[in-house]
Amino acid sequence: VAVQVIHPINLEVAAQGKYDGCERCPRAFSSVQSAILTFTQTLLAGDGWGQLSVPIIEQAPLTYLYFLLVLTTVCVAVVNLILVAIVEA
Repeated sequence: VAVQVIHPINLEVAAQGKYDGCERCPRAFSSVQSAILTFTQTLLAGDGWGQLSVPIIEQAPLTYLYFLLVLTTVCVAVVNLILVAIVEA
């Protein structure tokens, strides 16, 4: 979904010059591998979340729902992993 839906919007944002100083941002969702790396970097590490997602959300506000869904899914998965480690110990 990120490659097919978010990437074209991301290219529009990059063409407008909203990614000052971010070399990787225009190609963040260009392939499945890039999208996974982007989500790992932004959601798990918390690195550059606002720099990448806020311009996309400003360009297409409905993408907020997608980013919220991805964030929620990843957070629940991480909490599940932590809970499994505690229960199994």
